[in-house]
Amino acid sequence: MACDHWSRWSDDFQLLSDLGMTSYRFSIEWSRLEPTEGAWDENALAVYSAMVDDLLARGIRPVVTLHHFSHPDWWEAKGGFAERANLDSFVAYCERVFEVLSDRVTTWVTINEPTVFSTMGYTVGMFPPGKRSIPLTLRVLSLIHISEPTRQEAISY
Repeated sequence: MACDHWSRWSDDFQLLSDLGMTSYRFSIEWSRLEPTEGAWDENALAVYSAMVDDLLARGIRPVVTLHHFSHPDWWEAKGGFAERANLDSFVAYCERVFEVLSDRVTTWVTINEPTVFSTMGYTVGMFPPGKRSIPLTLRVLSLIHISEPTRQEAISY
């Protein structure tokens, strides 16, 4: 539950407004949107859409992160990012969110800190999925295509 942003987002956004913020980066929780494979929670997607609308109404640019160190248990049980066959599910999730929000969101982060995610989740084992395997880390890194951003990509972020 942590800071309970899911229930308090409107109050949190008021704090952003009070601070004069002009951008806000937040993450979409895939397991909230697709708790079981193929079963989408349209109400949860509507909440994220309302968040975007609220930010824009306050003059705050929404910056959406699609994967921030966690994903659904059902997907991890299938091997998560370590299995090439699973990437289609991840792409489908990204496309679904993009389809709903892209008319209002112009800045996207597909995977937050992919190197940190891979190292901490697959080498050190401190982040989900809590594995400790260098070969698995290298496999995950190769499948999520770590590359240097172009200068324009770095500036737009």
